[in-house]
Amino acid sequence: MFKRARLELTAWYVLIIMLMSFTFSAFIYNEVSREFKNRLITIENRLSKETPQYFRIEGPVHEYFRSDLESARNRIFLILIYANGFLFVLSSMLGHYLAGKTLEPIEHTMDEQKRFVADASHELKTPITALKTSIEVSLRDKKLNLKEAKRTLQESLDDIDDLKILTNELLALARIEEANLKKQRVNTKEVIRREVEKFEKQAKAKNIKIANKLSLVYIKADEEKIAKLISILLDNAIKYTPKGGKVSIISKLSKNLRVLLIIVKDTGIGIAEKHLEKIFERFYRVESSRSKIKAEGFGLGLSLAKIIVEKHEGKIEVESKIGKGSIFTVKMPI
Repeated sequence: MFKRARLELTAWYVLIIMLMSFTFSAFIYNEVSREFKNRLITIENRLSKETPQYFRIEGPVHEYFRSDLESARNRIFLILIYANGFLFVLSSMLGHYLAGKTLEPIEHTMDEQKRFVADASHELKTPITALKTSIEVSLRDKKLNLKEAKRTLQESLDDIDDLKILTNELLALARIEEANLKKQRVNTKEVIRREVEKFEKQAKAKNIKIANKLSLVYIKADEEKIAKLISILLDNAIKYTPKGGKVSIISKLSKNLRVLLIIVKDTGIGIAEKHLEKIFERFYRVESSRSKIKAEGFGLGLSLAKIIVEKHEGKIEVESKIGKGSIFTVKMPI
C-alpha cells in the first residue's frame, strides 16, 4: 500500500514542480523573444537616423536579422528543454526521496497501531479465555457444590478485574497519546511527595523503605501527567523489589540549571542488558529476568511513562544490573 502511495505522491511532486517549471520557462522564452524583437527595432531606428541617405537599405532592417533572431530563439528553446529535462530527472529522484520521508512517520504509526491492536487483542484474549473455560467447566460439573461454585465465581471475578485493569491502561495510553497537555507552573517537590505518600502502604506491606531527597523545583508541565509518571515509576520499583528492599526517589536540578532530574532507584532483581532497549515498548515484560517475583501488569506502565516524558520534550533512561537493582532517570527541561 505504501509503495503505491509513495509512487503517487512522487508523481504529484513531479507534476507540481514541472508545471511551475514549464510556466516559468514559457514566461522566460516569451520575454526574451520580445526583448530581441524590441532591440532589433531599436537598431533599425538608429541605423535609419545615422546612416547617410545613399547607404540606406530599403525595407525594415530587422528583416535581414530574422534568421539570427530565429536561431537565437531556437537555441534558447533548446536550453529550456534541456533544463526542464534535467529538472524532471532531479525532481523525480528528490520527489521519490521526499515522498518516502513524508510517508515514513505515517507508515511507522500504522505499523505501531497494527502491533498495538494485535498485542491488545492477545492480552484481552487471555483473561477472556480463562474466564470462559472456568465457567464452562463449572457448568459441566454435575457434582458442583456451593464452595466450589463460590471459588469459581471468585476466579471469574479476578479475571474480570484483570480485564478492567487492562482496559483502563489501554484507555489511559490512548488518551495521553491524543490529548494536549494542560501546562501550568508545577511544584514538582509537592507532586512527588504526594505520590510517595500514596505508595507508603504498598511499600510497608513488603517491608520496603521509601527514601526521598527532593529539591524545590518548578516546571511548566501538566501536573496530572507528572503525577502519573511518578506513580508508574514508584509502582514499578516497589513491584520488582523483594521484601526488605529499598526504593529511593531524588529530584534536583542539573548542573546547568536547565533540566529537572527525577531519579528512581531500587534494590530489586534488575533487568538484563539485552532487555533494556525494549522495556519501554508496549506489552513488553521481562519474564526471564523477573521470574522470582510474581508481578501483576500488562507491560504498559513504562510505555505510558515514556510517552508522558516525550510529550514534555524530555528523556527517560534506565540503568540496571541483575541482582543489584535498577535506576530510572527522567530529564525534563525547566
